[in-house]
Amino acid sequence: MIMDERIKTFFSEITKTGDFNIYQDSLICFESGLAVMARHGKERFLFATGSAPLIDELNGTTIGGVKKCPCDHANRLIINKHLNYTRPQAFGCEQPTFGFGDRLGVTTPAHITSIKNHSVKPILAQQSKREMSLTGRTLNDVLDDVVYGVLQTGYKGGFGADADHLKEAGDVEEALDLGVSMITLDCSNVLGNKNRKRVLNESLKDEYRSYKPVMESLGIKDRRHSLQEINNIYSDALDFIEYIYKKQIKGRPMPIDFEISLDETSEITSPLGHFFVANELRKRDVRITSIAPRFVGKFEKGVDYIGEVDDFRKDLRVHCNIAKYFGYKISLHSGSDKFSIFTAFSEEAEGRFHVKTSGTSWLEALRVISVKNPPLFNDIFNVSLEVFEKAKTYYDVGANLNEIEPIEKKDPANYVQYLNDRHARQCLHIGYGYVLADAEVNSRIYNTLLQNEEFFIETASKHLANHLEMLE
Repeated sequence: MIMDERIKTFFSEITKTGDFNIYQDSLICFESGLAVMARHGKERFLFATGSAPLIDELNGTTIGGVKKCPCDHANRLIINKHLNYTRPQAFGCEQPTFGFGDRLGVTTPAHITSIKNHSVKPILAQQSKREMSLTGRTLNDVLDDVVYGVLQTGYKGGFGADADHLKEAGDVEEALDLGVSMITLDCSNVLGNKNRKRVLNESLKDEYRSYKPVMESLGIKDRRHSLQEINNIYSDALDFIEYIYKKQIKGRPMPIDFEISLDETSEITSPLGHFFVANELRKRDVRITSIAPRFVGKFEKGVDYIGEVDDFRKDLRVHCNIAKYFGYKISLHSGSDKFSIFTAFSEEAEGRFHVKTSGTSWLEALRVISVKNPPLFNDIFNVSLEVFEKAKTYYDVGANLNEIEPIEKKDPANYVQYLNDRHARQCLHIGYGYVLADAEVNSRIYNTLLQNEEFFIETASKHLANHLEMLE
């Protein structure tokens, strides 16, 4: 950065207030003022000098010639008010998007770095209620951390915020009121049993008989369930989706990306079921951005796809055909580290997709810790082993602890090898909530990552960029 005298003086005044690492990419230049982010230890601050509407409204303490403002929730709302690129936005049905979950709240700079030279738009704030419960964070915490991460990097390309896997109308309303731009509605609680009969009138049967040529052109030939069974499974879910859309989403002044999750079930989403849901929603004038079917194969946390890639591609192709026909994107959940299917997914979706990741960023943080602070990694590893059975109640994983080499037998210089072992990865992946609940371990984690911030950004962004390169 080539700095004029005004900026040099500003930075000099900041360093006089303490030992701060200034994030030069975050510099904001107003006609008569400047603002920049800086960090001391684990705390970040927004420093400002001069005058501008944003600077004047920020809460802070003036020290010498600069205003030192905490990176807190109140100031985040002021930043959102004045800087439109710090507000989440919807991206619609055509733009490919990629969800970056962040269980720590410090990974946004790495996420932004990973999307350089890629056409996807990032959903930087993406957290489920389950994850927030396990990490002790709120949706406001998630949004605050992302906005300050956006400021830190100087990123102005636009990002989304996804209230992930919501199941209750009250949670949807609260998330929208807080400013998210995307709702992922989890229908698992309202998916019925195929044998629990719902009324299916003759006119609907006749209607779907008339769709036979269209469905065959889309590849819907293998009917795993009858129309009666499909109606049994999805009729309650359709009512729920319609209610949420018309009561919570439709009247909002800002566009909202609305994703339907059908994947949180052991039942594979049949092509007929997908077509039925999409068609019935269209008839009810419910506009969605994406649907996440339950694809064939297994999508366990932290490891590659389990199943035959050719089978996945064949199944995916029909679902993509249906999504294209109705005009929305196809969504892949549990997309972390599913490298063997990314090429097929990219080719079949043809750029109309959303992919969710989350735990892989946590694992890359542990990779950094394994190298930079082996004793801390040892403690995290042991906690993860200890709580594995409890943590497994939240996640579907196939890890076998007997296949993991005891850590006392491994050279600390080789701890990083655990991040390349599927059994250890899954154990470490799902234990995060219990690890972060230990205040002393929690503090050591943040200290280690921030003391090695550049290495952390480089490590996590490289891993996530590998995902994106295979998806484009």
